[in-house]
Amino acid sequence: MTGIAVIAIGGVVALVLLAVLIGNADARAQRDAWNRIAARRRELGEWERQLIRAAESEGCPACRLLRERGKLHDPLA
Repeated sequence: MTGIAVIAIGGVVALVLLAVLIGNADARAQRDAWNRIAARRRELGEWERQLIRAAESEGCPACRLLRERGKLHDPLA
């Protein structure tokens, strides 16, 4: 092999390694972002359930009507 061939192969290997590292970093960042979104949705869902329970316990007319029509339900209850 000539020196140029060795350099070319080394360059290709370096580019592949760089692509793999960037791909892993991007995948990790995307997973972290989705985890933050999921945590926020869980937090908002719990907050919504607390509001519904508070409204039900205080006799909210709209909640009572929805409950009577069967349209108000707590998926985690």
